[in-house]
Amino acid sequence: MIARWVDEAPRAFIYKTGIIMGLALIMLVKIPEWFEFLPKPMIIKKQLLGYDSIFHSAGSLITDSPLVLAADYKLASLAWYYLSGHPSVHVLTASRASQFNYWRQDLYMYAGSDAIFFGYAEQEPELVHLFENVEKLPPLSYEDHYVYREIQVYRCRGLKIFPMLSSGIPLQNK
Repeated sequence: MIARWVDEAPRAFIYKTGIIMGLALIMLVKIPEWFEFLPKPMIIKKQLLGYDSIFHSAGSLITDSPLVLAADYKLASLAWYYLSGHPSVHVLTASRASQFNYWRQDLYMYAGSDAIFFGYAEQEPELVHLFENVEKLPPLSYEDHYVYREIQVYRCRGLKIFPMLSSGIPLQNK
């Protein structure tokens, strides 16, 4: 029925309707703050906001650490992308299976090294088992009308792992 309507409708009407609908969709996605009636979960923009400013502000933290670690593949990808110099970022703790699990096998080269870990506040007990010393730094955060985002940062010293790592959680020295 729509095909027949499009075929019989004047071309100018179709073009104008298409342009108006396209602009409305672009405005809904790009400028959702203009539409107060939108429920917050529908605003796609909030899933993208803040990571750039968080990781740009973290650049000064990684100058003295040879190793950059993250809690999950999402934080590892964002850290790699937004940190200057694009350092190698490893996923240290257990997370969803991804390519980062295989890259984690190279961590034995960093045994005894210091690291900066980007993660969440509840991960400190895990880190205490994997490092000689763990220092909780002030969290990095971003806030605007739609989102409050916080990433906890830890300065870790003395990575304790065995040379043979599986794709699971790194083994700790006992």
